[in-house]
Amino acid sequence: MSPEPVHISYELSRRQRLVAHLGTWLGDWPGFLLMLAVPAIVVTLAVLKSPWFLALLLLPPLMNNLPRFVAGLFVSLLCGSEHMDVVIEEDRIGYLIGQNRLWLPLQEIVRLKRFGDVWAIVSHAANIYIPISVVDEKYVAHMRAVSDKRQERSRSKPCE
Repeated sequence: MSPEPVHISYELSRRQRLVAHLGTWLGDWPGFLLMLAVPAIVVTLAVLKSPWFLALLLLPPLMNNLPRFVAGLFVSLLCGSEHMDVVIEEDRIGYLIGQNRLWLPLQEIVRLKRFGDVWAIVSHAANIYIPISVVDEKYVAHMRAVSDKRQERSRSKPCE
């Protein structure tokens, strides 16, 4: 049985955001190294062989994660605390940006991990960081259960 919807409003400090951001990215260190290595190799080839190699940087897989990592790092370092407004429902989690609430289905959670005193909810669309002191463990367990079900279904589907 899923818990009742909950509305959480909290301040996320610079330290909390930075710890969760770095933990999220560096926790997947092979992917992080690959994200840095591929552009470095392409730039090296462009300098040593031909500037045409720079065209490879336009490919979406190469450009997707590095800008997100750098942008998150700069926001974490340059901005102070951030007011967060999060709603957790049975099948989705929403966070407020300006006047608009953006919703992520819980099934799209890729990873739910604790870094220090912050829960990092990672999806391909966005990362949401929630201090452990403001969210009840039953909501974390519910999000993890929904995410695990999706991952089990995707592993059990045969390749076509």
